[in-house]
Amino acid sequence: MTVQQLLEKTKSQKIGKTPVIVLPLKDWRKIEMVLEEYQTSHSLNYLQSIKESRKQIALGKLYEFNLKTGAFKKSAKLK
Repeated sequence: MTVQQLLEKTKSQKIGKTPVIVLPLKDWRKIEMVLEEYQTSHSLNYLQSIKESRKQIALGKLYEFNLKTGAFKKSAKLK
C-alpha cells in the first residue's frame, strides 16, 4: 500500500482550529519508514560516504568479511 493510499483512508478532524489526522499505528509506521528512507538517501553525509566507499573499492583498499568462514578477503576492484 502506498503512502497516498494510506492518507486517503484517513479522516481529518479539528482540535480547536487546528486540523489533525488520526492514523492507525500500523499505517503510521509504514509512512515513517518511507520518510526515514527518503531523508537518509538525501543526506549529504550519506551521499559522500557512498562516493568515498566507491573510490576506496576502485583503489582496492576494501576487504570483505565472509560470515561463514570468518575470513577477510580483498574486494574486487570496480571497473
